Amino acid sequence: MVQIVPVVLTAAALLGQALAIANCTQSQFYCGFTLLDSGANIALWKPKIDAALAERGLPADSDHEYNSLFFCTGPQSVALDEFCPANSNFRCQPRTANGCGSGNSPNDCCAPNF
Repeated sequence: MVQIVPVVLTAAALLGQALAIANCTQSQFYCGFTLLDSGANIALWKPKIDAALAERGLPADSDHEYNSLFFCTGPQSVALDEFCPANSNFRCQPRTANGCGSGNSPNDCCAPNF
């Protein structure tokens, strides 16, 4: 019985991560890779990301999909905020990166690529 508990806890943690980006938090910023790297949710987010890029006349290639910053406008909708590499040497960074506040902010951001 004792061996089952760690397995159940691990499975619950992994399931929580897989479902974490099924909905975005309204008014927060997400890098495309944060949404697309969420396993099964790629089928949900890729068309929405591609549509947001197309609305601004940007290509739906992997560089634009993964390195753009998106603003959550609803649980499953996003708008393009900016393509990070448009600023010299910037990349989309996770909220835990130094340039985004080292986890003190709920938002991903565009920051220098060190």
